Amino acid sequence: MTKGDMQLDKADSPDYSLVARLHSECLPDGFLTQLGIPFLSFLYYNISQYPKGTVIVAREGTEVAGFVTGVGNTRNFYRYFIGNNFFRAAWLIFPALFKKGILFRIWKTVCCPQQGNKPDWPAAELFSLAVHPDYRGRGVAGQLFDGLVAHFRKNGINEFKIVAGAELARAQRFYEHKGCQRAGMIEVHGGSRSIVYTFNIS
Repeated sequence: MTKGDMQLDKADSPDYSLVARLHSECLPDGFLTQLGIPFLSFLYYNISQYPKGTVIVAREGTEVAGFVTGVGNTRNFYRYFIGNNFFRAAWLIFPALFKKGILFRIWKTVCCPQQGNKPDWPAAELFSLAVHPDYRGRGVAGQLFDGLVAHFRKNGINEFKIVAGAELARAQRFYEHKGCQRAGMIEVHGGSRSIVYTFNIS
């Protein structure tokens, strides 16, 4: 799929480390970033292998300008990921365990994901979206969002949620511009307050 000079593709093996590095650069204060690039790369590989999960990258030539990821059911994805990769995941996050508060936040994320989640919120989720600073202002984020919508529609998913940090005003403006509706507030990763949006796929 192509729009202008930007091409959207499903991520392939060489892309996962690039996506992980871009995640780390664009979201330096995020909880997942603290777990390290090797873990992020492994996580994104597993999202791409999960049924109704996807990792989509935007390319200009050989450069990865941005990415978006999504899963058909967030809670079930975590179960799939831990159930199939417990020892590998534990090994990859081991260096991060010495950072203050990380162990508690991991426990909260795995054992009590998204505290306050309402049963009427969609199970599907836009998991992450990031665009390299050099490519911002060119509509890349919008193309990636639309690419994820197309993926969900193809897989019979009519609605999904997005969790955006309460401090991320730019992200909030973007999702509201795309037609997402505020559904409430939530606590994620053991203490971080975020806004939950929902998007209906018409």
